[in-house]
Amino acid sequence: MPKLEQLLLGNELSAEPTFESIRKQEWNTLIQPYFNDTAIRYKSESVDIYPALQPYFSAINRVDSVPEVQVLKGFSRIDYIDRFEESDVHINRVTQYPKNNWLPAVRNYGEGIFFVFDAQKLHKWEQ
Repeated sequence: MPKLEQLLLGNELSAEPTFESIRKQEWNTLIQPYFNDTAIRYKSESVDIYPALQPYFSAINRVDSVPEVQVLKGFSRIDYIDRFEESDVHINRVTQYPKNNWLPAVRNYGEGIFFVFDAQKLHKWEQ
């Protein structure tokens, strides 16, 4: 079974969080017809799909509040750092003291619209 299919079916590949496992959790949360967690300040709800758009989307959710945390591990003044790929770019630490067990971070709250495309339409288009 392919790795992505295992993740989407809920079969965890390892106990260590990975990019794929985090995305799976996000997907499973975003596709819920209604979700409201005041502790983390995340709220979304499905909305009616305009009739002309119904052939293309299986769901549209209004996301009223979604938290995002950005943590600064290090930086480079010269090279681009792709946060999703391993690279040999020299990264400067944000602290001079290696024993520090914290990093600077910021929490933002956003909002938006989450579209779920009709899988059969996508498959047909892909062919």
